[in-house]
Amino acid sequence: MDLLDIQDLTNGKEVVAFIDDVLMLAWGKTLQDANRKVQLMMERQGGSLEWSHTHQCKFAINKFGVMSFTRRKEVNLVKNLLTRPVPRHPIFLQGIKIPAVSTHKFLGVLLDQELCWKNHVNYALQKGIKWVTQYHSLTKPSKGILAKYM
Repeated sequence: MDLLDIQDLTNGKEVVAFIDDVLMLAWGKTLQDANRKVQLMMERQGGSLEWSHTHQCKFAINKFGVMSFTRRKEVNLVKNLLTRPVPRHPIFLQGIKIPAVSTHKFLGVLLDQELCWKNHVNYALQKGIKWVTQYHSLTKPSKGILAKYM
């Protein structure tokens, strides 16, 4: 049995994996329906948790996060804003709470729950600024090396 055999595209379940990063996708009519599908993919007979046990490959559950992708809003009865994002709920795997997260890093890309990319753009810009600043300090005419040798 392979970890990727858990997916069932006809029932809204997909697994994407690269080296030691795994992403389990599930889609449904409601966010709770999608969460149930992910939970079943993990806990059912022949699921991910069984796979990890039979392959002596322990998952780092502290890195797990449940992210629900939707831009759907609901009426906000509490505050001045008219709408708010639909609430996201955690799931429980073998009694361990897997929190609902608004952003998660997968293969170096920051995903957010509304797929807006603002967080990833800011992350990439900060990384670029850091590198430019470091190169700038290396190429100072008074103390650094010449830019053509960089």
